[in-house]
This record gives sequence, structure tokens and C-alpha cells, in this order.
Amino acid sequence: AFADVAHESLPAAGRQDIRTHLDGNDASILSPQRPLRYFDSSRLEKTCPERSKPGRILDGNDTMIEMLGFADRASLLATDAGSLYVKPEDRARLKEWLSRMEVVRAYEVELRRADGRRIWVEMNLRVLRDMEQLVWEGALNDITERRLAEDALWDSERRLRLMVEQMPAVLWSVDHSLRFTLSLGAGLAALDLHPNQVVGITLQEFLRTHDPDVPMLVAHRRALAGESVSLRTEWAGRWY
Repeated sequence: AFADVAHESLPAAGRQDIRTHLDGNDASILSPQRPLRYFDSSRLEKTCPERSKPGRILDGNDTMIEMLGFADRASLLATDAGSLYVKPEDRARLKEWLSRMEVVRAYEVELRRADGRRIWVEMNLRVLRDMEQLVWEGALNDITERRLAEDALWDSERRLRLMVEQMPAVLWSVDHSLRFTLSLGAGLAALDLHPNQVVGITLQEFLRTHDPDVPMLVAHRRALAGESVSLRTEWAGRWY
């Protein structure tokens, strides 16, 4: 993760005695009593802010350097945090949230590595009051593989939905109470129905029956129990 300095001063009454300590390439935030310990692990990174220049990365562990594709720690520390965001508006939104809430958890954003490759990260940030300035401190986690998997699944579902919507068939699903959760397909038009029009009602309500032994209901219960079921049925003069 990295820290950022907000363009905002604090009233004297709201200041905390937290000082920025710089020693060569090392940096840490110290209080008069004890060092402020950063949340850190093999998958999470740590940083602390520089008071004088908004957006400068001041510290990061080896995992962060590798994650963002920098050759060494010096290259990381010489980078402006804002330049890492693929979309500047993501950083602007983050700054706006932190100005109101002071803590942001699980913020997913796309960053650009030093080599130009894009990655997705999850940020957890909080605002620290460093003398006369607001600063950010937090951690990030690389979630690129998860986001790519989610995008691939979404694309697969989109293509399946497009195919089903063009097929002269009807695709539907119900939950364990036999309530429709989906209904798609070009075949709906023959039944004078629109996509997902029946979502939310039960199969019994759709069939207008109270008989639990209607073949359609029995077939659905068997399918929900794990069986593979085939059923022929007639509806509105058509066989399915």
C-alpha cells in the first residue's frame, strides 16, 4: 500500500504529536512514547507519508516493490502515488471517501505497475493526523487473479445469456421453494411472456394449482434433490 498527504490543515486542538522520521532511505512515523506499528504480513504492504509532498510513497516492503514491478526500493519511493492509478477518478473518489469516513476497507482499484502492466488491488486505508496535515496509511493486496476469474465468468454468462435469448427455447431456474429466479429465451414470446417476467412467483402460482403431485412440480422437486429429470409438457398449444 502507500500513503498520501491530503491538502488540508488541522486546527491546533485536533493535532496529535506524531512526527515523521527520515533516515536515509528509511522512514517511519514515531510518537514520543513508542513507534507506530504498521499492519504487515507477507501479502500486505506498509508505507508512511512524507509531510511536505502530497502523494509521495515513503516506505514499502519487498512484497510491495515486487507487486508494483519496481527494480528497487529507491525507485518505488521516487514515484508519485497518483501516477499508479489507471483511472485518476479512482484516486479522487478514494480521497473524497477518506475525507468523510477516515477509514476505507476493501477498496478495489486498478493500478499500473512500473513495467506498464495493469493489476487489481484491494486497499485498506485510514487517515492519520500528522501535525498540520492529513495523511493516509494502509495496506494493499493483489487480487488480479480473482478479478480476472470474475471477469471471465461474467463474460461467459453474458455469452450464454445472449445465446439463450436468441434460441427458440425457454431457460428457467427455481429455488428450493420452487420460486422462479430466472426465465430467459426467445421461446417466451410464444407464451406471451417477457424475460424474467415470472421471477419472484412460485411454480405453483404460475401453474395455478394447489396439487403437489402435478408432474411439473414433482419433476422440479426431483431435480432439486439431485436427480436428472426429463419431462414432456404442453403449454399454450406447444409441447416442451
